[in-house]
Amino acid sequence: MDLRIPKIPKNEDDLNEISNQLGHEHDNPEDLEHIVAELIGELQSIENRLTQSETDAKKLKEEISKIYLVLSKMILLISSNNEEDKIKNLKDLLSLLR
Repeated sequence: MDLRIPKIPKNEDDLNEISNQLGHEHDNPEDLEHIVAELIGELQSIENRLTQSETDAKKLKEEISKIYLVLSKMILLISSNNEEDKIKNLKDLLSLLR
């Protein structure tokens, strides 16, 4: 049996189209129901992985942003000649690192 699908189903109509295409190849409705159920399960798994990836990407973006903030405070701290500015930047840096 060839289960190649030219596109990823995005809605019920797409799933019905796939089901109809498979129906022409198979006469047993139980087989079709099983195949469609497996496809739906796989799609749900892909959606869950996509959601997790989006969450991970968001967390990584926040971490990268924090690193840039820390680097900017370090540069300000190093380049400052005024002791008050150094103390302020050092406090800001310490608060970012907590």
